This record gives sequence, structure tokens and C-alpha cells, in this order.
Amino acid sequence: MIAYQILFGIAFCFGLLEVFLLMKHDEQPAKIDETSLKKKTMDWSIFKYKNYVSFLVAALFFNFAWQMAWGIFNIYHVRVVGVTIFWISMFSVGSMLAQIISFPLWKKWAEKRSNTLVFVWAAIGMATTPFLTVLSTNLFYITIIQTSSGFFLAGVVLLLFNLLLEQSPSEVRTYCITTYNVLLSVVAFIAPQIGIWLLNSLGVETAMYINSILRLLAACLFFIVYLKYARKPGLTL
Repeated sequence: MIAYQILFGIAFCFGLLEVFLLMKHDEQPAKIDETSLKKKTMDWSIFKYKNYVSFLVAALFFNFAWQMAWGIFNIYHVRVVGVTIFWISMFSVGSMLAQIISFPLWKKWAEKRSNTLVFVWAAIGMATTPFLTVLSTNLFYITIIQTSSGFFLAGVVLLLFNLLLEQSPSEVRTYCITTYNVLLSVVAFIAPQIGIWLLNSLGVETAMYINSILRLLAACLFFIVYLKYARKPGLTL
């Protein structure tokens, strides 16, 4: 209990430091363009851009498959494996270290190939995590799997953001990003509920297998998008 109090106290201190540093920023007053005030709150023309719509569908489906397993992983680790606070911290540290180390690699690969194609690789890697997790309850094995998932997670996070910017036309980019984030919030609310329902209905192992299949399908969907648009002139999917 004392350890939790110390950790929350440290987090609180960092929060105060963040507020202090933000208050030290000196910003110039924003100049308001009167014509921008007359703009509508939503520009539905964003859906006429086929590249953006294709990315939006593929990205939302991937996020659905990714996020529906969040609750399943936690329940599996606690109920089946019986992990302690120490091992949970080991999972987090391993995943975070893998992400920090691999971010430059994913950036390099994306520049050499393309954001979409390299994202397919990362998504396939993410698809293996649920399947591999339930193969053993050995804590050292699960730590390795969680660390490897951090490697692929770094690619997913980096490349999804790159693709969002890449496939959002500059003239309506604000609307594209806002629409993506709003729909992503809806997915983040629904997906874990479905994941828990699958767990309660079919069991943890079956739920994990289904999640791996869905993640793999999401990777295939991005590959289809790549094949459809990447070879056209002027596109850098």
C-alpha cells in the first residue's frame, strides 16, 4: 500500500512540474481570421477523398481488433497466470524499452519502403501476440512476448500517425484528423466491451485466438489498400 502511495505521490509531483513548465511558456495572442469564423463545424467533403476513406476504414478496423483485447490480456494475466505487481511492472518495462529502442528502426524502414507496407509488417507482429500469449503461463515466457509486442507496438503507433497525416489532404486536414479521433473514441468504448463478452462467452483462449485472427485480417486490409493505391503516380502509401 505504501509503495502505491509513493508512486502516486511521485506522479503528482511530475504533474505539478508539468503545469509549472507549461505556465512558463510565453505565447503570442492568436490572430483570429474573421473568415474562418464563418466556416462550418464539419466538412463532409473529406469523404470524397478515397485514399483517406480507405485509410479510415482500415485504421478503425485495426484499432477495434487491437483494443478489444486490452481487457482480455489483463484478465488472463491476473486470473490464469496469477501475476504479481512485480511481474506486471516487468511486462511494462520490457514493452517500453522495446518501443524506445525500435522507434528509429520503424522510421528508417518506413522511409525506405512505405508507411503502409511497413505498417502491415507491424500489424502482423501485433496479430501474433494474443496467440503466443496463451501458449504458456510461464512468467519469463510472457515477459518475452510482452517485450516483443512493444517492438511491434512502436511501429503501429508511429505509422498510424504518419498515415493519418499522409492521407489527410492539407486543405481539410483538421476535419480529417478530428473525424478520425472522434470515431476512434467510439471504437475505444465499444471494442473492450466486445472483447470481454467474447471472453465470458467462449473462454479466454478462444477469445485470444479470435483476436489474433481479427488483427491479421486488419493487416490484410491495409495490404489491400497498399496494393490498390501505392502504385499510382503521386501516392506514397
